[in-house]
Amino acid sequence: MGYGDPLNSTNDLKDRSQTDLIARMLYSEARGESDQGRRGCGYVVRNRMAKNSSEFGGNSYSGVILKKYSFEGMTTESALKPDINSTAWKECLELAQKFFLNPDSIVKIL
Repeated sequence: MGYGDPLNSTNDLKDRSQTDLIARMLYSEARGESDQGRRGCGYVVRNRMAKNSSEFGGNSYSGVILKKYSFEGMTTESALKPDINSTAWKECLELAQKFFLNPDSIVKIL
């Protein structure tokens, strides 16, 4: 399965990689934002993971991103079937790959 492959339902999101989930979340929630806005959206996920609370979905990307009512964009066609040929998707995927999976890169983000 490749990043951004079309999915039929939100249940299919549970089997996706962390990178794919983060990219889909950034795309569905912040594709129209600046790079800084997208990073801010990603920080929301990181901050919630750091709390390690069931209120926010625990301490995993999938738990936090897929927590019901947390990121409404994840319930939309944008998350299920992102336009993988768009510049916004490519930028969101690159951000997910480079920054949000590498905690040591936090200095580079600021």
